[in-house]
Amino acid sequence: MLNKAFVVKSLAIAAVCAACAGAAHATDVTIYTTAAFSPVANGKYRLDGFGRGDTSKPGLSAATSDASSFASQAFFDTWDINVDLLSPGNYQFTYTVVQASGSVLFSNVAFNSYDELGNRNSVLFEISADGKQASGSGSFSVVKPCPVQSCVWIDVFGTQDLSVGQTGYGANFVAQIPEPGSYALLLAGLAVGAGIARRRR
Repeated sequence: MLNKAFVVKSLAIAAVCAACAGAAHATDVTIYTTAAFSPVANGKYRLDGFGRGDTSKPGLSAATSDASSFASQAFFDTWDINVDLLSPGNYQFTYTVVQASGSVLFSNVAFNSYDELGNRNSVLFEISADGKQASGSGSFSVVKPCPVQSCVWIDVFGTQDLSVGQTGYGANFVAQIPEPGSYALLLAGLAVGAGIARRRR
């Protein structure tokens, strides 16, 4: 069942590439495998190895660069996340901000996962007006074993000018198992929704 979901993911990536093929510079999908959740205090897990930057490029520094003044090219990064240290189940993250530096401007940032039924869950991050920040909160599932390359991943899509130094992005990303109170609120919300639906009938 997850094989079908993998095909859908591959088709989505192909569609993004096809949409960008008409641009001056074709978009290459870059797959990163360095991201991994590792445990920290109080039952929380930190995402290490996510984010990229290149300070070796010549050009203006991040403090003095104006991204709109350069010829931009599109990029599409996929971060396959290693969840070996997480138990199967549901996790949540709250108000995570991905910050861009240099000439990077975000178009779309999404945190994705497959559940045990093969359904894809995508949390779309909100992009700031200037394109320099992507922020979001949500939940994701950890399924083991995962029959595809990765059942948890982050997609980052945007534009950049590689001649600008210190170009990249990163985030301080922390996940945790939802607290019992969160489950209680969810169940209460479902009960209220069911009650309203009954009254309307």
